[in-house]
Amino acid sequence: DGKHNQEIFEKYISGLMLENKNFSTLEVSEKTDDDLKREYLDRWDVEVFHRETKQKLGLEKMLVRSFRRLINRIGLICIVYSFLSGLKKQLNISIGKVKRIIQNSTYSTQDSADRLACLAFS
Repeated sequence: DGKHNQEIFEKYISGLMLENKNFSTLEVSEKTDDDLKREYLDRWDVEVFHRETKQKLGLEKMLVRSFRRLINRIGLICIVYSFLSGLKKQLNISIGKVKRIIQNSTYSTQDSADRLACLAFS
């Protein structure tokens, strides 16, 4: 049902929002410098998430044919992003570099049969 899917999507998106913070640029004159700085830094984390999931994890190029697949794919990208973010903090390198290290170690064998064997038995 389309309406049910829309409700699920809205709940999912609202769960991704940072404590329902309003990042509007309106009413700036009423806020202190510290409030503006804090809101900017909160919003910056969201911008970094969007940039990295689009550019490094393929969110921008994602093509799906059903709503369910869209939700599943976004969820999977969020899980991968969380995993890579943890490694990024431990290694103090970018998410792109973390991804390349994982890719290089996964696909470092010469022969495609060796790669399949590595994946099957690891």
